[in-house]
Amino acid sequence: MVKKSTSTPLPKTKPTPKIDVYEKSTNSVSKFVIFSIKGCNYCVKAKKLLSDMKLIHHVIDVPDEKKDFYKEAHSMQTFPQIFYHTRDNTIIKIGGCNELEKLLEVVQDML
Repeated sequence: MVKKSTSTPLPKTKPTPKIDVYEKSTNSVSKFVIFSIKGCNYCVKAKKLLSDMKLIHHVIDVPDEKKDFYKEAHSMQTFPQIFYHTRDNTIIKIGGCNELEKLLEVVQDML
């Protein structure tokens, strides 16, 4: 005779959001990924910095109703949220516009 389990089920918890917007790079090109929101001056500035330096970047426009989701998923409270996607598909969290600006200054000094 098979005994039925009498254990109580575990309570349901809120899952940590996962965002899979970083497709595997097939062309072996490094690029920046910017999560941007409408009306954000820092988002505009970050995109301009990358464009002015002719750096490849991909912009993801986050709808207002998804802002909190992205803040939690990326553990960042502000926008833009900037990442660097390397040729070997490693994702590096840069931060916001100020961090991007500092990074680009360092890179320029190295050239």
